[in-house]
Amino acid sequence: MTDIDASPLGLHQANLIRLLRAMADAYPSQPGRRHASVEALVLEHGRWFAPAPFPPGRPLGRPQRCYGNATLHSETYGLVYVEGFAIHTSGFPAAHAWCVRPDGTVEDPTWDTDGHAYLGLPFAADYLRDHETRFGTHTVLFDQHRTGWDLLTRDLPANALAPIELPGTAAVPNDR
Repeated sequence: MTDIDASPLGLHQANLIRLLRAMADAYPSQPGRRHASVEALVLEHGRWFAPAPFPPGRPLGRPQRCYGNATLHSETYGLVYVEGFAIHTSGFPAAHAWCVRPDGTVEDPTWDTDGHAYLGLPFAADYLRDHETRFGTHTVLFDQHRTGWDLLTRDLPANALAPIELPGTAAVPNDR
């Protein structure tokens, strides 16, 4: 993995990639699906986001409610909503949602300490509103059973991702 450095952040990113690849490899490919799993989708299209301290004075959301917390937080503060996987203090990847500031740093309204590595898809606000209206859920990636597995079956819709060209958000290297 040539794009991952030996810093603590780089080591957490390498660990997250290794664990997600192992999880993705556990799913057999299925006819008619572009991606066998959400893990494979995130590995192909995901972006890195830099961990950062949560701003003082902003309220944290409820524990274990990351999708709703990140949705509300992104709407309240004008941030980009992201879903994917993150590593917290446990060292294991968690399906997670967070927000991203204009400088590419994470603002995580759920965890009371900073995560160690964040890899995910930044969703456009219009796409999120349409998704919630159509399917009745904030969760995009991890409620695929409600959508007929659309993000695993087809390419990502052109309007799905927020146009994000932020520093430090390079895609995952594809060097297996």
